[in-house]
Amino acid sequence: MRTVPPPLPQAQPVEEEQESLGCLYALGGVSFIPLVGVPFGLASIIIGMCSSKRGAKWAALLGLLGILCTVALYSGLFYFGFVQKGGVYDSLKAKMAQTTLTELPPKIEYYKTLHGHYPESLRELQPQDPEATPQPAFITEPFVRLDNLQPKPYNYGVFDDGQHFYLSLRDRTCSRARTTISSRPCR
Repeated sequence: MRTVPPPLPQAQPVEEEQESLGCLYALGGVSFIPLVGVPFGLASIIIGMCSSKRGAKWAALLGLLGILCTVALYSGLFYFGFVQKGGVYDSLKAKMAQTTLTELPPKIEYYKTLHGHYPESLRELQPQDPEATPQPAFITEPFVRLDNLQPKPYNYGVFDDGQHFYLSLRDRTCSRARTTISSRPCR
């Protein structure tokens, strides 16, 4: 008696395997879109690592590379925007500081007109009711450093028995005022 060997398992055609991986490669490709592609990259990694199909690991690697590109892009933007000294954004921060320093004195004088005295601190310029004042006062410096993420308010004080005020921006490297605006003429 002759025994018949069991049939060999049929291999899937290559076209069918590539078709099913096309969606996975598309997920990996979409992961290169900054920030929006991160969930797609995670899906590509998870499906690619769980799949036993040939080429699925490459799709997972593609998703990982897309996520790493997003991390590198936003890390670079953060570094050049907030950390680097002497970069292209320093002049923009200085212009913003000068603009806010010149916008605050009219608001301080308006406060004096309403209340009869200068505010004790710049926080008093912030509107209690957001609908009452359409434009809030920017009372903090535009410079944020990694060592202290809390924004620092401008240097402000009232002197001569409440008749005058000073407003200045502190230099980060030394403790002297770099830009000063005062309600009385300088001598």
